[in-house]
Amino acid sequence: SWDSSSAAQDANEIDLSETSDHLVDSLPLGNINVVYKETSAWAMTFVGPPFIFRFYQILFHRGLLHRDCVTKWPGGHCVATQDDIIVHTGQIRSDQSIIDDKVRSWLFQAIDPDNFYNSFMFTHNAKNEVWFCFPEVGQTYASLALIWDWKRNNIGFRDLVPTPFAAVGPIGDSFVTDFVWGD
Repeated sequence: SWDSSSAAQDANEIDLSETSDHLVDSLPLGNINVVYKETSAWAMTFVGPPFIFRFYQILFHRGLLHRDCVTKWPGGHCVATQDDIIVHTGQIRSDQSIIDDKVRSWLFQAIDPDNFYNSFMFTHNAKNEVWFCFPEVGQTYASLALIWDWKRNNIGFRDLVPTPFAAVGPIGDSFVTDFVWGD
């Protein structure tokens, strides 16, 4: 039950109003859950009754661009913020940009301002890559991907057929019939 008024349940309400930005998404990281807001991020750790969870801010002046713009990779989380692509370990102020000023400037001018909410991010573990897929100016759905290879610390780009989302997982032959796979 999510009923915080019931003494029989481990539930509580916490107001994260120290920052006035809105909640966007969350994603577990080790033994914490990272709660992303528009311009901040908070660690949520289980402490048990009576408070149930402890919250503390880990990202300051950096939040999440939109829902689904964060993914896990072996070093922590990779996050598309409103003006950067960063990684962090879940520790306070552990955030680091993975793109240089030139790429950052180009990228945030290339994202369609009316459809940025159709951006998303995923991890391609087999290739040691994180993909940030976004609609270019004039597009509704993701039409370009910024790809970060974390082993080589390289950035590349790939054109996409306009794509509303991506899902990671195995695909059996019974699901795909006349489709030609790219690499």
